[in-house]
Parts: sequence; C-alpha cells; structure tokens
Amino acid sequence: MSATSISAPGAAPRRDALPGPLRSILADFNAWRERQALYRSTAAELGALTDRDLEDLGIARADIRRIAREAVSAASAR
Repeated sequence: MSATSISAPGAAPRRDALPGPLRSILADFNAWRERQALYRSTAAELGALTDRDLEDLGIARADIRRIAREAVSAASAR
C-alpha cells in the first residue's frame, strides 16, 4: 500500500510531490512570471518619469522598453 497525501480542495500540490518534468515546467513558468514582473515594473517606473527626468538620466522615452528588457537580462544572468 502506498502513502498518499490528501489536500484540501483547490489547494496547490506540494512542489516536492510533483514528478520531475512537471516540477521543472512549474519552475520555468515561475521564473518567466518573475521576469515579466521585473520588466513591467521597470518599464512602469521609467514611464512615470517626466521627459526632463529622463533627459537628465540620458534616456530617451523610446528606449524605455529596451532598457527594461536589458534589466531583465541582467537579472537573469545573476
């Protein structure tokens, strides 16, 4: 007889109870969500700056998305 864990309806399964490939997919998905959140917050923060503030930083408004992508790449490389 094998032991099974019973969880409440709607409760997320424990990560260590998932099979390897599914655990890997879930980890990749969570990493993607974190990268997307970083991109959105970086783009939103830069987008909220005035043109004068951006000019003081040496950033053109057209470069905001590129800079946000670079922030995600730099954070992923760590």
